[in-house]
Amino acid sequence: MMRSETGLKFSETWKKSWGAFMLKEKASYVFEKPFGTGTVNTFFVGTPSGFTVTAVNQNLNLGAIGMNFLVSVGEEKPIKVDLGLKGSLDLISGLMMYR
Repeated sequence: MMRSETGLKFSETWKKSWGAFMLKEKASYVFEKPFGTGTVNTFFVGTPSGFTVTAVNQNLNLGAIGMNFLVSVGEEKPIKVDLGLKGSLDLISGLMMYR
């Protein structure tokens, strides 16, 4: 699969006496084009029957968003906590996908 992405990233940092807080934001357009996709017949080991898996065989036009929150507490040996969210929205069908 070929994937191309273009967009903007923003970063903001606030420094306080107790440490620092950083916010990272991302918004972008994503184009995905599959190559050599089709169907595969498969099964889980130990099950009596199989099933068919079909891959996406069309181009995808997606809008992608992302946010990261980073908190650093302390000066010499800081404790860091990083939380993030990434998501994609299919611009045609409106289907939301989180990663």
